[in-house]
Amino acid sequence: MVKEYSNQLCMEYGLSVTETKADRRRIPKWKKDLRFMIREAMKQTRTPEEFIETMNAWGYGVKWEPGQKYITYTTPENFRCRDNKLFDDTLLRENMEHYFEMGGCDYLEDRRYYDPEVSLDDAVSGICSILDALSIGDNDRFHLETIHHSDAEIEKLLAMGHKLEHAQYMVDDDEEYEQQHGFGMTMMW
Repeated sequence: MVKEYSNQLCMEYGLSVTETKADRRRIPKWKKDLRFMIREAMKQTRTPEEFIETMNAWGYGVKWEPGQKYITYTTPENFRCRDNKLFDDTLLRENMEHYFEMGGCDYLEDRRYYDPEVSLDDAVSGICSILDALSIGDNDRFHLETIHHSDAEIEKLLAMGHKLEHAQYMVDDDEEYEQQHGFGMTMMW
């Protein structure tokens, strides 16, 4: 009760307000609005700097600093929230960094060239899945995930995954791969 009273006073005086308790099942409207605006900004920007500028122009504060574990947002109503309290994996700092390393909205549009139904979530989770496959050395999953990626995008992903030696991720025999997976894939480096 004290926290709720404190929040009420803070709102009256234009100070920031903390949420009562973060709950994945009961997300307040202001947080849903914040998630929507973050997604819209991600769809329109290529870099974290452009993203922050766009969010600021829409009245949202963004604290995204090197060495910090989380991104902290402030809404126009002065609610503050960290990325991990948005309960959305796409909006986690690490995943957003991967998305922007790949070019942000340009990467999303490239994905939509191959499949117009690709969502922001699909694009971000795809990058994370590829990087996960790289980290555990899952060559088959890496190839499966990168089918509709350009050579330049694959090179970026390999660099992001610290796998600059890409020979281990090449298919030696396309015919064998096609028999094993039901489709062919030729990659040229």
